Amino acid sequence: MKNLNSEISNIKLKPIFISDDGLHLHVRVKVNEKSVWMMLDTGATNTVFDINKIESLLKKKTRKVNGRLSAGLGGSEIQSSKAKVEALQIGNHIIKNQSFTCLDLTHLNMSYQGIGVKQVIGVIGSDLLYAFEANVDYKKMRLKLYEANAEMRKIWKSIKYIK
Repeated sequence: MKNLNSEISNIKLKPIFISDDGLHLHVRVKVNEKSVWMMLDTGATNTVFDINKIESLLKKKTRKVNGRLSAGLGGSEIQSSKAKVEALQIGNHIIKNQSFTCLDLTHLNMSYQGIGVKQVIGVIGSDLLYAFEANVDYKKMRLKLYEANAEMRKIWKSIKYIK
């Protein structure tokens, strides 16, 4: 189905070939004005940050979510934390003062280090992709984002757009 809203962001993706038949997509974002890399994962339910990396960009420490286990990459359950990110900018979209789940993504970053790829601060999941009616163009290696849908504007009240 074609999105009737005008495109707000058209972002270059960086293909990361992790094996002869494996591909990850990385996207440059800004967290609190600092430029960092995140992995794009359409199969991830939520956007998450690496607990070991995000705290260096935040004013406050992450907080543990007692009794809450999250399914991590690879399907294992791991303890999760929450962190409030003052500003997450993806293309021309800025999400302000939003809490995100934090997980230990050491295993992912160790894999990247083993193949000479820059480490990521987190994973952009389907929550953001859905919110901005994302379109991943594999041929052009571009991520197109549109205006947040009405459902997500109610949840994330602090979405801003820049030109």
